[in-house]
Amino acid sequence: MKIVASIEARMTSSRLPGKVLMQILNKSVLEILIQRVRKAKYVTDIIVATTTNKEDDPIDKLCSRLGIKVFRGSEPDVLGRVYEAHSYVNSDIVVELTGDNPLVDPALIDLCVLKYLYSNADYVSTALKPFFPYGQAIQVFPFTILKDLNENALTKFDREHVTPSIYNNPKEFKIVSIIGNNKQFAPDQRHTLDTKEDFDRIKYLIENISGDFRSSKIEDLITLVKKYDTR
Repeated sequence: MKIVASIEARMTSSRLPGKVLMQILNKSVLEILIQRVRKAKYVTDIIVATTTNKEDDPIDKLCSRLGIKVFRGSEPDVLGRVYEAHSYVNSDIVVELTGDNPLVDPALIDLCVLKYLYSNADYVSTALKPFFPYGQAIQVFPFTILKDLNENALTKFDREHVTPSIYNNPKEFKIVSIIGNNKQFAPDQRHTLDTKEDFDRIKYLIENISGDFRSSKIEDLITLVKKYDTR
């Protein structure tokens, strides 16, 4: 069974262009995310889904250097791009991630995969209820549903955001929303990268986290964010 994490990444962000290749400890944000995803025990492969834009050539080169598969497709049709990426690697299970969430917890990825495998769920997500910090978004669902979405999702909104047709239809799909323990509750925190202020925060976290930054836990990140915000 192929459990494949796809990472949507592009250089042309409107608010912070080039953010996925911004450098922390001589590593790009995207490389930091890839290293963290590699720590997930149940992910069997990783593919970066970027665009055919010339601006995204550096993402392609980075993936080549890291030995990570890459698929290049449409910029606006994110659903089509993600579907084609998973088709390319013959995925059975989709773990959907985005390149602007470099601090996603590999242990949380594993929890989502296990919940999907052992709950008869159609779709598992950490982002349906305000619980985890913003930037810990993980979605897990079968490739068969992704294929169906690609064939039937016709609106621009659905094709841009990939999964609304799943989580907005609880009568059609068995949906499991993941929440954690009390120490992981911090829905007002930002672990995502959308602005220069976000980058400064993430840089501080990566540079100051104790132990291996590749596998740091949500709890430790939450504690460090509190310290950062009260400096």
